[in-house]
Order: sequence, then C-alpha cells, then structure tokens
Amino acid sequence: MAMSALTSLNRSVEGMNQLREDVRAGKVKLDPAAGEQLKKVLTEQEARALKWQREANRLEQALPLGNHWVGQQMAEKMSKRANGAPGSFGEQIGLYIQELQKAQVVLDEAIKATKGADSGSASNLRNQK
Repeated sequence: MAMSALTSLNRSVEGMNQLREDVRAGKVKLDPAAGEQLKKVLTEQEARALKWQREANRLEQALPLGNHWVGQQMAEKMSKRANGAPGSFGEQIGLYIQELQKAQVVLDEAIKATKGADSGSASNLRNQK
C-alpha cells in the first residue's frame, strides 16, 4: 500500500510540474475567486497534513513494548514504518505537504497571470475607443 501511495504521489508531482510550466507559459487562466477558493481548500489540507506529520513524528519515539527482545524489535519496526525509513508515512506525508505548498504557489501565479491578462485586455479596449 505504501508503494501505491508513493506512486500516486509521484504522478501528482509530475502533474504539478506540468501545470507550473503551463501557467508560466500563459496557457492557464484562472478566475481569481475560484482560485482563492481552491487555495483555501489547499491551505486547510496542508494544516491537516501537518497534523498527520506531527503524529508520525510522535510515533517515531520508542514505544513502551517492554524490555525483552521481542518488544524492542517490534517498537523499532513500528517506529521505522511511521517515520524515518524509505517509504514511511512520515516521508510520504512530507512530500505531500511540499506538493500542497507548490500548488498554492502555482495558484498564486495563475491568479496573477489572469489578473494581468484581464487588465491588459481592459487597457487595450479603452485605447481602442
């Protein structure tokens, strides 16, 4: 399941990179009000993801499963799955947070590009009168 989530996240990263290129090339226009609504949703999702990340960090601490070798090995195994090991929840949620932040930047760029295009079009119309 972890690899499936990581694969899905990697596809999202690729899509975000393409969207960023399209915004910068002027291929994407976004209604500012819709962009602000979307940004609000992304900000809320980022807050939830940061909470999940804090929980993963908390789970990284050694669990009190006893001083015998089985308890110690299980505590270590669970800790690595929560955070620290490649493919761990903590690693994936960190990447997810980064992509949410990048998405917010791309949204800002798209909103600014649309506002700039709209004001340029309005100026051209005024000049044609």
